[in-house]
Amino acid sequence: MKTIVTHFNPDLDAVCSVWLLKKFHPEYVHAEVQFVPVEIKWREIDVDSNPNVLYVDTGFGVLDHHQVNSNTCAAKLTLEFLKKAGVEVD
Repeated sequence: MKTIVTHFNPDLDAVCSVWLLKKFHPEYVHAEVQFVPVEIKWREIDVDSNPNVLYVDTGFGVLDHHQVNSNTCAAKLTLEFLKKAGVEVD
């Protein structure tokens, strides 16, 4: 089973990222969503190390914008992730 991890008290960026994954990515439709404090790993699983666990808007992984100095957000990174995976977003 897939798991999406985001931070406690999710903002609109985190909520949109989770929604995009669950709405459009067939592997994440039934994914469990877990919440963690910022900078804390879920079940000690390193970010981007497990194909069944995807961190969004936290953890400094591929779907977190907090370590990037560009004008982006987690939702935009998630949309690009979906397109790169060949998922059609209508």
